[in-house]
Amino acid sequence: MDRPEFAVAVNLALIDADQRLLFHRRANTGYCDGQLALLGGHVEKSESSVQACVRELHEEGSLLLNASRFFFDRLMHKLDIDGENRFDIFFKVHISDAEKSAIKIGEPHKCSELIWLNSEESSHHNIVPYVETYVQSKKDPYSGLMLFGF
Repeated sequence: MDRPEFAVAVNLALIDADQRLLFHRRANTGYCDGQLALLGGHVEKSESSVQACVRELHEEGSLLLNASRFFFDRLMHKLDIDGENRFDIFFKVHISDAEKSAIKIGEPHKCSELIWLNSEESSHHNIVPYVETYVQSKKDPYSGLMLFGF
């Protein structure tokens, strides 16, 4: 039996006191440039998904949080637009006002802006399609597994 290897990525749903999510506008990556996405990235071979959350938030948002702050929210199995079969794990973390004010673009060569949006506002923006699927899934508190692209 030929078993596929899957890339695994983490996506960070950072939530402020007004229940808005933090998005970043992708730039110069070759993947969905110009569209909004959540902070996050691929899990490296030697780290857990939660360790990847800590690393990605520090790299992309210049904020260092303890791993205990990240809570599993959703799992997505997706056939991505590049044809790759992947798993994306979505974690949520509630951000204090002080933490929110400390967040800044950590990778300006990959991100052109940070923007906080509530679910209604997000529907008026160009969001990466699989991230939009996640945002819409938040309306159903019982949907833990999402499929995208199949």
